[in-house]
Amino acid sequence: RRIRLPHDPEKINKKLLCCVYVACSLLTLLIAAQGGGWALTYVSPIVVLASVSFFLLFPTLSIKSPGIIKIIRFAAPLSFGVYLIQCHPFIWELMRHNVNLHSLMGNIYHPLCAIPAAVLLFLVCLVCDKARLFLFEKFRVNKLIPVLERLLAPFFKQFP
Repeated sequence: RRIRLPHDPEKINKKLLCCVYVACSLLTLLIAAQGGGWALTYVSPIVVLASVSFFLLFPTLSIKSPGIIKIIRFAAPLSFGVYLIQCHPFIWELMRHNVNLHSLMGNIYHPLCAIPAAVLLFLVCLVCDKARLFLFEKFRVNKLIPVLERLLAPFFKQFP
């Protein structure tokens, strides 16, 4: 499925979107370095603006490299799983106790540690979600879902 934007992607100002994304990212780092941890949350207005600008930038891209296309086709279906895994409270606690990136806040080396840690977390989550996808295909979970829906329908009808 494709998300259709209500406008012509050719009319999107790519430079403006890139500038908004970079500015929001730098502003987030600056606020976080001053102790504003709220700037790092997904509901932070700065993060939301950066996300929307990044999202709107993608339909305007023309990717010709077969290698890049192959990477995107591999990673795209797994990205939501990555989001769900890394937002889990267990993962946050694990990162907080073992990585302790907050001790580097305000330190010039913070981005040098935070960026590789984020990339590593993304790759670990990608592998976990790829394993989940493999198991779902192997055990034909997609074919079980309609059966479960039929079995559980009477139970869910009890709730308005």
